[in-house]
Amino acid sequence: MKKFGRCQNGAAAVATVIFLPVALLLASLVLDVGRLLLAKRNLSLAADMGALAGAQELDLGALWYGKRVLLESAARSTARETVEANIQANLPGWQGLASACIVATVYNAEKGCELVHPGTRRILQDPTVCITVKMPIRLSVVPGPPGGITVSTHADASVLGKKRVP
Repeated sequence: MKKFGRCQNGAAAVATVIFLPVALLLASLVLDVGRLLLAKRNLSLAADMGALAGAQELDLGALWYGKRVLLESAARSTARETVEANIQANLPGWQGLASACIVATVYNAEKGCELVHPGTRRILQDPTVCITVKMPIRLSVVPGPPGGITVSTHADASVLGKKRVP
């Protein structure tokens, strides 16, 4: 005759039933965190590419006279279009581009007429294109906020003058 409480038949099944939901929840959390990190990386790359593209919109007439000036409207539109194209290429099938907030700002600073970037408080001494991207990312497994978690990034690109060696 067996004593009550000493039988271990089915203990593995009970442990599995208790541990399986926890394991599934952790796996889904890992997938969603990976999704957020991938989105952050791709948004950062898109912002970098947009800032670099915008910084190439130089006023060639002013450059002829040695002055580095960005064409503001052309730099903003080129930067924004490049960011949008990179988001579509690097985040295919991700909903949220329509609700993405892409802000391209051009600062035509120069030595002696420095500007302060309002977001980073950095002193700008060269013409600079600044990109800020905010995009909601919906979690695929774990329920999150209704609009998704907002991922944001920032990138700058400046036009530097050629250093003269004496």
